[in-house]
Amino acid sequence: MTNLKSAYEQMVRLLARRRYHSVELKKKLLQKGQSDKDISEAVERAIELKFINDSEYIHLYIVDQLRQKPQGLRLLKQRLIQKGIAKNEIERELEKVKIDEFALAKEALVKKVKTIKITTPSQQKEKLFRFLASRGFSQAIISKTIKEYF
Repeated sequence: MTNLKSAYEQMVRLLARRRYHSVELKKKLLQKGQSDKDISEAVERAIELKFINDSEYIHLYIVDQLRQKPQGLRLLKQRLIQKGIAKNEIERELEKVKIDEFALAKEALVKKVKTIKITTPSQQKEKLFRFLASRGFSQAIISKTIKEYF
């Protein structure tokens, strides 16, 4: 019981600082030396008490990331997958958010154009293409955005 109590107390301390997905929380507790059984029981209890809500975490992560800077769905998915979250969970939440990726790409492009010092249109297009690709936009979205801008 004391190990479970310890796992639960550590979990509560972690959740007091920031929001976690259950997968992230389990990894963090494992790093702190808790047993798999104690972690599972503590996380299950936290879910029951609504301390953890995985779908809400994903939704808020997506909204927060898009608020910080315009980026594509590929980058958002990649970052969530790196956190250990299952692709099907991510896909389900992305469908709920209804992201206009083309509008986000246009927003990013307009901001970036102001900072580009290159004068030839072909060099500018190339630089913008690389920039939008690094932000996780698909090739189709990038091409459409650049064509519309020029």
